[in-house]
Amino acid sequence: MPKKKEDSQKTLSEKEAKGLIAKLSDEIRHHQYLYYVKNDPKISDFDFDQLFRRLQDLEEEFPQFKDLASPTLVVGSDLDKDFEKFQHKLPVLSLINTYNDNELLEWVNKTDPEGLYSVEWKIDGASIVLYYENGILKNGVTRGSGGIGDDVTDNIRTIRNIPLRLPEPITVYLRGEVFMTFKDFEEFNALSSGKYANPRNLSAGSIKQKNSSDTAKRPLRIFTYDATFPNMEKNLKHTKKFFPNSKSLRFQFRLTRPL
Repeated sequence: MPKKKEDSQKTLSEKEAKGLIAKLSDEIRHHQYLYYVKNDPKISDFDFDQLFRRLQDLEEEFPQFKDLASPTLVVGSDLDKDFEKFQHKLPVLSLINTYNDNELLEWVNKTDPEGLYSVEWKIDGASIVLYYENGILKNGVTRGSGGIGDDVTDNIRTIRNIPLRLPEPITVYLRGEVFMTFKDFEEFNALSSGKYANPRNLSAGSIKQKNSSDTAKRPLRIFTYDATFPNMEKNLKHTKKFFPNSKSLRFQFRLTRPL
């Protein structure tokens, strides 16, 4: 667990803090590379987050040692040199996490203490954005750096519950997670001599296959949760069939299709 901020000031000299910041920065960069590029993390998400928060705390207490290239200033990226790059239409941001009840309550109190909140399980897979134009799937793009992603459209087209054509000719950007159920993972892994560590890594690696026929052999699915309509007025008559009571540009959305 990271030390409290006041503890870092009491127990660390400036020399010690500078050395620890450099050490943590190198360690975090290494784990980011394993996670985003190699799809082979060596520590849990929880342990990584503790390292990251420890670095954030130290940089806040000793700002004179904060590097302009610090991992805390850089968004993790899964960009791969083997794929064409695609400029996202909108920033693809990451979620804020917490392991602390007090932090969650603090966020609720700042956001809307009297509001109603929807809570659901987070599906841990590979983040993807589906770009539909006039109802046709044009691009499937990884999150990448949040601004630029890898175009993995050919691989995405092989996922069985992603429709290549929507029921209506709408233009919409859908964000979701490509994932694999535990059951499907266990069955596939058994046929692969158990060489895969977990469903998340296998899912992320599967959409980065150089040959889409290899991706097609893997039991991938998608869960979409957010939709953005770039031209609401033009698409209004079609979007009302999906969302008859909404006038917003953004919707919580579920894209489903029988497997």
